[in-house]
Amino acid sequence: MKRAIISILALTVLCSCTSMATRIKQENYAYWPAHIQQAVDNGMIIPGMNKLQVLAVTDVPEVLVQKRTQFIEDKILETWILYKSIGGYFYANPGFAKIVIINFRGGIVDGVSF
Repeated sequence: MKRAIISILALTVLCSCTSMATRIKQENYAYWPAHIQQAVDNGMIIPGMNKLQVLAVTDVPEVLVQKRTQFIEDKILETWILYKSIGGYFYANPGFAKIVIINFRGGIVDGVSF
């Protein structure tokens, strides 16, 4: 009996956990323009997205992203480096992934290169 209760509690905790991307989408998706929603649904990062939308695509916590920040033309240029593979996006190279460089200008994606 004790084992059954512990198993049920463990399953409840595991099932109630949602990914960061899922939480972002649940709270914000309805407010995004249609072309951003479509890009997020397709797992694509496109110019015009903000950081929250990129996080919804990548599901990589921002604190783990490799970043470089510069000040250019009175705006902040922030570069994020991630890796993309069959399993999605990663903050560290799993050994068989493409590097993805995301440039933000003023908090908005200005360019993406693979």
